[in-house]
Amino acid sequence: NPFRDSQELWMPSLKAVEGVSVEDMAGQFAGLVLNKIRVAGVTEDAALDQVKAELIEQMTNVSKLEAEDATFATDGQEGLMRQALVTAENEYGDQPVGEGVNKITLYVDAVMEMIKNNNLPNLIKETDAQRERDLTTQLRFDNQDLNPGNE
Repeated sequence: NPFRDSQELWMPSLKAVEGVSVEDMAGQFAGLVLNKIRVAGVTEDAALDQVKAELIEQMTNVSKLEAEDATFATDGQEGLMRQALVTAENEYGDQPVGEGVNKITLYVDAVMEMIKNNNLPNLIKETDAQRERDLTTQLRFDNQDLNPGNE
């Protein structure tokens, strides 16, 4: 068996990590922002700020884990944050750092801009359109007994 002594089979953390683009990360978290707006009832800016803080915290925690041990899992949420760190380093690693500004915050700022300007408006339109379709279907179903010939 060629995989008998392969560490990659048993330790998926040894896989190469290539990074995750700002666009993909925005697509991943736009739904969370919309959920905070619709379910938790917060404003768009407050929702964006909450998700931004959560992403920065998660990426910082994974960065600390990575510094301590480079062989933790690459799948799931930790793996996603690890890949985000790779992209943050590639894209913003040479940017000047200051108080509260580093490669992680610059990357997350770009993700939040993408969500605010592109993903969130489209997601709201899609969600509203789906809700309208569902409501129309439900109304047709409810009214079919009253008007059987209604299409």
